[in-house]
Amino acid sequence: MRYILLCVTLLLGFNQYAQVETIKRLEFEEKDGYSGGRILEFGSNGFVLLSKKNERVNNQYEWKYDLYNSDLELKESKKVYVPKGFYLTESFENEQYSFSLYKNKKGLFHLITLDSKDLEVEQVKGILPKKAYIRDMAVLGDNAYFNATVKGLPYIAYINWKTGEQHLAPIQVKNFSSKSTSINNFQLLEEEREILVYVSIKLTKKTKDLYVVRLDAEGEQTMDFNLTKSMEQNIVSITGSKTDEEEYVFTGTYGIKTSTSSEGIFFCTVRDNEIDQINFYLYTELEDFLDYLPAKKIAKIEKKKSKAEKRGKEYKLNYLIATHKIIKNEEGYMLLGEAYYPTYRQEAYTTTVNGQTTTSYRTVFDGFQYTHAFLASFSFEGELQWDRTFKMWQTYKPYYVKKFISVAEQEDEDLIKLVYTSYNRIVSKTFDLEGNVEEEMESEPIQTKYGDDEVKRSFSNMDYWYDNYFIAYGMQRIKNKSKKGGKRKRTIFFISKIQY
Repeated sequence: MRYILLCVTLLLGFNQYAQVETIKRLEFEEKDGYSGGRILEFGSNGFVLLSKKNERVNNQYEWKYDLYNSDLELKESKKVYVPKGFYLTESFENEQYSFSLYKNKKGLFHLITLDSKDLEVEQVKGILPKKAYIRDMAVLGDNAYFNATVKGLPYIAYINWKTGEQHLAPIQVKNFSSKSTSINNFQLLEEEREILVYVSIKLTKKTKDLYVVRLDAEGEQTMDFNLTKSMEQNIVSITGSKTDEEEYVFTGTYGIKTSTSSEGIFFCTVRDNEIDQINFYLYTELEDFLDYLPAKKIAKIEKKKSKAEKRGKEYKLNYLIATHKIIKNEEGYMLLGEAYYPTYRQEAYTTTVNGQTTTSYRTVFDGFQYTHAFLASFSFEGELQWDRTFKMWQTYKPYYVKKFISVAEQEDEDLIKLVYTSYNRIVSKTFDLEGNVEEEMESEPIQTKYGDDEVKRSFSNMDYWYDNYFIAYGMQRIKNKSKKGGKRKRTIFFISKIQY
């Protein structure tokens, strides 16, 4: 099975050049008083540009859904009105539908579903239970599922997006109270119509265990088992896959019991609710994990590692990793992870007391900077076969943990192709299933609207769209000395269709 992995990253030093062409580009400066500019992609069905009107209308906010076809032609627009005080809190897209949850502080919600084929909108309204907090939206069939806490207790909540009917599925682990139980995250297995809930059980102030709880699509709990029984390791991130009726495989990252960052990766198989085998690998044991760093930095880390080994200790690296779903192929399984770290900036603010104005500074969160990604291959028995690392650096820093890499299934079963952007270039790297590089290519720079445009600042994304097309979008500050477009300088929101 062949996959294409796509991400926004920085990778230099390629000798081969691939053909890339900007088929069409749209630019908006201030689009009729609307701001924002979120792209909802639906493959060959096109995309939706979601924007919000800056001024309220009759104490409501207007959200506009502009449907474009794959030729970047506007086909239809639909306006949805949401009352003042409601905010877009959660969203989810699949191949046909977009789901958006708007909620206010009182627990009232509007769940809006958009059909990308005809721009038909369905909207259900309701109110959440008192003291309910929901997050992490995912959709299976007619239900939108959420990680929920109600009065401090864990639930999987789900809302029927056609009828508005609500349900709460309590998450309980045998012999433990719900107060000591919290949900880390959950995963939908679409083909099996199952929900895997990864649950943290607090044992003491400093120790906890990770349980896996299985629900059916109606929220009935059918299984739970302890994944970290008698282990020193703490599972930081996890993803699972069902291999047969009673066997699952799990992989992800781990660290020490008290840490939120990880120091390695693991692979585990579970049969009949019992761990069959589990293997742990430190990042320092991975062959290529440090390849994204400069040579001097690698030498410094290797020196520290050598000193630690002479003292009989293990030298460990700590990372925050966004992990993807397991990738299965003929040789076994693969884990894809993206490394990131939080960034901060100094922000000035003023206060006035008794007529005296004082300027002070505070440290504020400035988004996550992604540095690199890795692809690790495991045998069916869970043995690490090989690993490869590539740089992943972009100007856009999200304020939430985001997976920049997309995975598209292809026909060739013997190759894995990585395709990603380097600022305004597209880069591809192809591996065989033994981790050997079969091909490396880099495109020419991607065009702006005018040939003599100079991009001064850019905040953009580029995603795999469909077939051999990419969609690029974001904000750009552009300077053009010849005043093409009517202005010497312009700040625009752009959308480009790019053929690779």
